Amino acid sequence: MRVAGIILAAGESRRFGSPKALAQWRGKSFAAAVVEAMRRAQLEPRVLVLGHGAEELRAALASLDARVVVNEQYQRGQLSSAQEGIRAVAGDCEAAVIALVDQPHLSAGIFQQLRAELSTRGQSIVIPRVGGRRAHPVGMNSRWFEEILHMDPSQSLRDFLRNHEEDITYLEVEDETLLVDVDTPEDLARLEKAGGRDHRSPEGE
Repeated sequence: MRVAGIILAAGESRRFGSPKALAQWRGKSFAAAVVEAMRRAQLEPRVLVLGHGAEELRAALASLDARVVVNEQYQRGQLSSAQEGIRAVAGDCEAAVIALVDQPHLSAGIFQQLRAELSTRGQSIVIPRVGGRRAHPVGMNSRWFEEILHMDPSQSLRDFLRNHEEDITYLEVEDETLLVDVDTPEDLARLEKAGGRDHRSPEGE
């Protein structure tokens, strides 16, 4: 099964104070770290969705092994960025994993597990769950793309998931960092102190 990787990076990063896509995590930009983890997990194609400051970011991230698309209406909310990413991969994959750029600590291992579950479960939506709490990233079969594309951007992926609880397969994991996203410099400092990647891939990443 061909599983795409979509990275949402269109927000203004107001609380962080600078573009999170360019922030550094272990010697790489946040965007590069997530793209690399997706590449190692063989997610193809890979799409980075930009919005605020897109032209500056596009130039700075030109070397990434991912296609860049721009959400001109990023201010309408995160769902609008997910819709742009889905439009970019629709017809070129059987499923997709949607990740946030503010989780640079995501390992190839979690993407590999999502990819494997999507390949096994067919029509399902696959979400990691840590101690009973939903986490990111979210994987879904392409059968759901059209419905998401027709949602009003004022809604959210949470609304979509709430409407399809019976279609969700939960991937039970122990890595609590999957519940963490970096909204502020303090969040990043805490993540670095915690070690970031607790969830190892089969190759020990």
